[in-house]
Amino acid sequence: MAYYTINLKANKAYSQRAIGRVLLIDSIGVSPGVDVALVVNDAEQRTIPGRRGGFKYVAAFTEVIFKSPVDCVLAVFLTMNEVDLGYVDGVQVEVTGNVGITNTALNPVPVDVLGATMTATNVGINNDNANAIPVQRQALSVIGAEVSVAVGVAAVSASNDATLKRIWFRNTNAVAQIALGASGVTMDSPIILGPGDIYFEEDGAGAHWYAISDTAGSTLVTLGMK
Repeated sequence: MAYYTINLKANKAYSQRAIGRVLLIDSIGVSPGVDVALVVNDAEQRTIPGRRGGFKYVAAFTEVIFKSPVDCVLAVFLTMNEVDLGYVDGVQVEVTGNVGITNTALNPVPVDVLGATMTATNVGINNDNANAIPVQRQALSVIGAEVSVAVGVAAVSASNDATLKRIWFRNTNAVAQIALGASGVTMDSPIILGPGDIYFEEDGAGAHWYAISDTAGSTLVTLGMK
């Protein structure tokens, strides 16, 4: 049995002449993995990349070529006889059944604490005088000034204030009808104000509103709230 300790240089192949039929890597130092190629009578066989400690290969050889991506010290058995170290570096072991773990102050088991998200379906909140829930005061709504808009038989801008939360439109004419909508509004709009009618808008108060009338010289009064 022959045991070799070889200083490998990064990315430089190292040839070790030895006659045998069993190759067993004992350790590879700091290398992430060593490439192994068997040679038989000067004929190189296929390369087995990235081998680590405990790797065993049974086949006849007269020479072995090793290469590592980094400088390292390789310890390897090259022999005719069977060799078994009883472990393989990096291999996972599956255990069937329960395994007891003792976690004491003298020998604590390190753990990582990860963030978690909890979803609750029903949450009860008690808000009483003894344990009041603080809330943020909201600014009171402000009612703006009335604005009169002259509306004719061509669409005109009636309101364009994105800060409005609510808006009222009132047709002040005695006989005319006024339609509300977008820039291309016509008298076929679904929003028609007859004489004296008031239309209240809450969802789209801040939109750009246009108006058109079936009678020239009509007047539309708007009142906005912020």
